[in-house]
Amino acid sequence: MWQMVVKRFLRGVLTVIIVIILIFFVMRVAPSDPASLLAGPEASEEQIAAIRTSWGLDKPVVEQFRIYIGSLLTGDAGMSYQYSNNSAPVWSVLDLVMARFPNTVRLALAAMGFCIVVGIPLGIFTAVYKGSLFDNLVMGSGFTILSFPTFFVGMVLLNLFAIHLKILPTGGNDSFACIILPAITMGSRFLITLIRTTRTEIIQIMKSDYIKTVRAKGLSGTAVLFIHCLRNASIPLVTLIGQRFGTMMGGAVVTESLFRWPGIGNLLITSVQARDYPTVQFLVPYVAIVFILINVIVDILYGVLDPRIRKES
Repeated sequence: MWQMVVKRFLRGVLTVIIVIILIFFVMRVAPSDPASLLAGPEASEEQIAAIRTSWGLDKPVVEQFRIYIGSLLTGDAGMSYQYSNNSAPVWSVLDLVMARFPNTVRLALAAMGFCIVVGIPLGIFTAVYKGSLFDNLVMGSGFTILSFPTFFVGMVLLNLFAIHLKILPTGGNDSFACIILPAITMGSRFLITLIRTTRTEIIQIMKSDYIKTVRAKGLSGTAVLFIHCLRNASIPLVTLIGQRFGTMMGGAVVTESLFRWPGIGNLLITSVQARDYPTVQFLVPYVAIVFILINVIVDILYGVLDPRIRKES
């Protein structure tokens, strides 16, 4: 198992290196000039040139890349362009990320908790009552939700519960109620995937020969379902949950922007719009690293849940 984990980790390191190189050069070929954005529309060429020099944007690209790699290795990601102006205190990129990171963790945990608490039981019940009205209703509703993009689901929830019914806030993170709508929005599509996967796995396992043998020995249907079926179905479910949680930890740009949630995703989109090189160059590798680490953790859980994986590794 550990050989598999090490191989996945090394592949992850290679992926992060590629991401770092790509994001650096992609930001450099963007059409707009960050120095002009920082200076404002009324700035003179001398002022723009001074800003370009102070931020090191006048250096050769190779030199900028060397400085960038050095800052990543030392943990000094530099200063944010968009927050380093006359009207706001100077924030380092690390300060910004550490300020937003807890909010993204809260939102990701809330969204994943919603999916697990609702999705797995619904998947089990639809498997047990396969072909019933309840099964058709749940699966039909799921396909309908999947046909709409996330921002549409969020707008429907926002208009219904925040604007018309006025029982939930429209955005922000001032109270617990603020997290409900963005968590449901973020988890809506994965909820349906989790229901379908749980249903499919339970149905397939219930048809297997060893389940028929266990039932023939007189074990109750509830015990068969939760002790044998759900345990064997847990491996693909852990895969799905781990991968999706990694994506959520990266920050859901659409959800956080729609509900004005001050997380990593919201910071990323504003940084891209402002051509904030230091922030984008730090955030994108961060997202890749988080996703890779969570996948390594999922690989370790494979071995815990299924001893056959340990033997094969």
